Amino acid sequence: MRQIPIQYSEVEQLYGRTVAAGFQSIAITAAKPGEGSSTIAYALARRTAAAGKKTLLVDFNMATPSVGARLALISKTWQPGSSSAIDAIYPLGSTRLYALPAPSCTVDAWAFREVAQLSGQIGQWHEDFEVIIA
Repeated sequence: MRQIPIQYSEVEQLYGRTVAAGFQSIAITAAKPGEGSSTIAYALARRTAAAGKKTLLVDFNMATPSVGARLALISKTWQPGSSSAIDAIYPLGSTRLYALPAPSCTVDAWAFREVAQLSGQIGQWHEDFEVIIA
């Protein structure tokens, strides 16, 4: 995962069309590994935190996770809908940015596909964070 400066016009345009437009939960995806979805998510999360919003960056990619490694965070086992999904969150320095690396070991992947459970988890995260970027 590369680090893109948050001043890049593409990052600013993405921020303007999402967070600045009122979106509070944003998912960035790619068709295959290496296409830059984590890089873009990280840049958008940093830009959002720089705007003063308490931001949570979540890595849901259990096949090829990169957020934890890039930020030198130890991945923990967590599941949506449990307190482990809160306990595994790391603050990133003195910024308003926090990160939740992908789970460290094989977990019930179906829990991440259960719409009600995942939606409830996102709602719980929103009690503490203004914006969630995954």
